[in-house]
Amino acid sequence: MRTLKMMVGVLVVCWAASSLAQTGGQRVKVIRFGKLIEGTGRVLTNAVVVVKGDHIESVGSGASQTPAEAEV
Repeated sequence: MRTLKMMVGVLVVCWAASSLAQTGGQRVKVIRFGKLIEGTGRVLTNAVVVVKGDHIESVGSGASQTPAEAEV
């Protein structure tokens, strides 16, 4: 079950990065997760993934990670 959740999280992040890459813009999107499991097994609660253009810019937790201009 834990592996499935991690895979779903990774797929969502990849989908977001892919959709931004197709537009060619440098728009900033934020994806929020209740829980996100890192590759090391650490669990982030209230995780925030910031995607700029076609790259993941940061992964953290809490509302402070959300840029003002981002689409959530």
